[in-house]
Amino acid sequence: MVGLILFGGMVLLFALNAPVAVALGGAAFAAVLAKGLAMPAGLEPMLAVQRLYAGADSFPLLAVPLFMLAGELMSAGGISRRIVALADALVGHLPGGLAAVSVVSAMFFAGVSGSAAADTAAVGSILIPAMIRRGYPAPLAGAVQAAGGCIGVIIPPSIPMIVFGALTGASIGRLFAGGVLPGLLMGVSLVALCVVEARRTGRVPERRF
Repeated sequence: MVGLILFGGMVLLFALNAPVAVALGGAAFAAVLAKGLAMPAGLEPMLAVQRLYAGADSFPLLAVPLFMLAGELMSAGGISRRIVALADALVGHLPGGLAAVSVVSAMFFAGVSGSAAADTAAVGSILIPAMIRRGYPAPLAGAVQAAGGCIGVIIPPSIPMIVFGALTGASIGRLFAGGVLPGLLMGVSLVALCVVEARRTGRVPERRF
């Protein structure tokens, strides 16, 4: 009976287009409530509330909404365009420079937001239309930005690393330190790929360094 309530409630909430967190939490709470009512020695409904509070009562998890807030504030304040300008000054002179600028901008913004989605949205909203206007194929522009945005969860600060460290007890500082080199290698490799692709298609540098 409890299993039926758990899985049936979850399927029902999914069918009603409820958010995943609401569907999982609501179905679990209903199952706990049903077991507590059916058995005198069953689970107390208050246990679900206590576990919900205990799961959220984590100081490291406080960094997640604050990183998201910082990313939104910096994006609204125009830092996205300044990051793009800096990346353009560094690698805009390469063949396929705008694609390389997209990757480097994503690397810089990864150190601000900690989120791949925020990284891609902030930089892609500027550079994807610019790349299309410069004659880059739309699928290539989208693919470069999507691949560059993935660096957002590798280069610290990273929201998934914070969540992983909070849940497992791993050192968040060591996770951050371990993400620096792989993130840089991913970025450099993507820039190299953009340059090779530009040379293959005959794109020439648009200006000097």
